[in-house]
Amino acid sequence: MIRKHHRKETGAAMVEFALVAWVFFLLLFGVIELARLLFTLNTLTEIARRGARVAAVCPPNHPAIRRVAIFGDPLAGTTGNILPNLTTANIQVKYLDISGAPLNNLTYPIPATSDSNYPTYLIDWDKLNAGGSVQVSVTGYSHKLIIPMDLTITAPSLTTKLPPEALGVVTGTGTDVCGFPP
Repeated sequence: MIRKHHRKETGAAMVEFALVAWVFFLLLFGVIELARLLFTLNTLTEIARRGARVAAVCPPNHPAIRRVAIFGDPLAGTTGNILPNLTTANIQVKYLDISGAPLNNLTYPIPATSDSNYPTYLIDWDKLNAGGSVQVSVTGYSHKLIIPMDLTITAPSLTTKLPPEALGVVTGTGTDVCGFPP
């Protein structure tokens, strides 16, 4: 049996579609935004891990550490292409002793013995190599949501710590293992 439409029912389907479509698109874009946010957080975590790994094998404060961390060009530049508005300024690299206190007198190569600050440098290098760690943090990154247009979410600071490894040189050979020129 075919049902005939009455004049009163002609707009009902359109109104029902408008109500259901609104909820459907709200859920659809909500899922898309959640996926983008999770991708961003996962990428920032990987950036901290990647930066710590490079910092563990490269000389202290080597410029390639921050560049490689953000998936940028290790030889030049301050921006990467994996996340918009992510720069090397978002990456903090710290060298810590076994208690977690920062070591501030690390340079590479270690200054010659004629340098009056040599004992300070040597003490900090010894502290780093005696149970210290390399810490890389990603801070201050703002994730812009597509919907609503003007809302941004500042990501939490994400940190990775690793024990130092070569710190730029194969012991006893003087060979650079960082792989990136300064």
